[in-house]
Amino acid sequence: MNAVKGYVTIIVPCFNGGKYVYRFLDSLLIQSYKKIQLIFVNDGSTDETETVFNEYMGQIIKCNKEFKYKYIKQSNKGQAAAINAALPFVEGEYLMWMDSDDYISPEHVEVKVDFLKKNQEYQMVMCRGRVVDENDIGEVKRYLEYKNISGSLFNDILLEYCGCANALFLVRSFDFFEIFKDGKIYESRIGQNLQMLLPLTYKLKVGHINNCLFSYVERSDSHSHNYNTLQEIDRRIVGVFELKYIIIGKLFEQSMQKVQKLNTILGKRKLQQRIDSLCLFDIKENDRLLAEKIIDGIIQRINMKKSRFLIWGYTEKNIKLREYLLQFGKVTICGFIDSDLQKQNIDCVISPKEINSDDFIIISVKVYSEIINELCKKDLKLDRDYIYIDYEVKKEIKNYDKSWDSDISICR
Repeated sequence: MNAVKGYVTIIVPCFNGGKYVYRFLDSLLIQSYKKIQLIFVNDGSTDETETVFNEYMGQIIKCNKEFKYKYIKQSNKGQAAAINAALPFVEGEYLMWMDSDDYISPEHVEVKVDFLKKNQEYQMVMCRGRVVDENDIGEVKRYLEYKNISGSLFNDILLEYCGCANALFLVRSFDFFEIFKDGKIYESRIGQNLQMLLPLTYKLKVGHINNCLFSYVERSDSHSHNYNTLQEIDRRIVGVFELKYIIIGKLFEQSMQKVQKLNTILGKRKLQQRIDSLCLFDIKENDRLLAEKIIDGIIQRINMKKSRFLIWGYTEKNIKLREYLLQFGKVTICGFIDSDLQKQNIDCVISPKEINSDDFIIISVKVYSEIINELCKKDLKLDRDYIYIDYEVKKEIKNYDKSWDSDISICR
């Protein structure tokens, strides 16, 4: 591609954004960086999206003589298809993409471009972001940031330890199209971020800016949050992991051994998420078969030769898990292990010190060092004495990195 030096292309797909796209357009209007090309893809909107967009374009052009834009209108095909419709028109030296209901700080583009100009060894940069509610965008619910949980940004995105919100990132367009040589990403209705971010974060060196430059707006009617039943949530989880399997297969097509190893790790992470979602619901008759299938994923890993079965952590979620293991897996959980002294006063709760070699332990909480230490002290072994999916996933992904001498860039 023949990039226009200094320009930043921002791709924004939009479906029925008439009521909220103004937030993004307002943030575009006040950008301190002026050399911006906007590619706006109206993905089959049936509301006033086009009217709102056209009104703002007049304002932005008056304020910024260097501003360029391309408006694409198509039938509704999903965000990934909208990205593909935009990619042939990219002119900028730098590229970013974002959702039409989110917004960026006034210095967002300038700070990122400045970083890449001053740090030529990086091909991509990531900032921090904040999550806000549509009804109170001044209140921060949580932050989106890289925490290096598994050892690399690629791994954290793959395993969902790190939010992969699109506007966190800016990439050099040359490097983007070196990876996506045919100028297209894999199209899926599930999303568009994984298709881009997994190849990019695996192959490129990613820099990190500590500034919070982006606001992710959670909307109750958003397609990515509008899942109200167990079956809807489970379909979403399975769909996302199917997409990951496809991306991994394409990314490592020269090494089936790598693909198989990563797919095994992903399979455990998928099971963990399905268990978590199962425990959010009271199971109805039409959910029975799905509940049995999810619980069977745990049953297959339980050592049935043990005489006592326990769950680590006395929580509402684990009380549900105990109920469902009996109802759908015919496994009787004798009680819970918890280090909280008050909880140990409950009849069915024991101290970690009371664990013995006849026990089999199901651990569904996040990794805590106290649990690992207690297991090691008692010489308890994975699969023989316990299952601990979150710990296994993190341990295996780190071993994977070492065993493959991985060139995955760590965000700095």
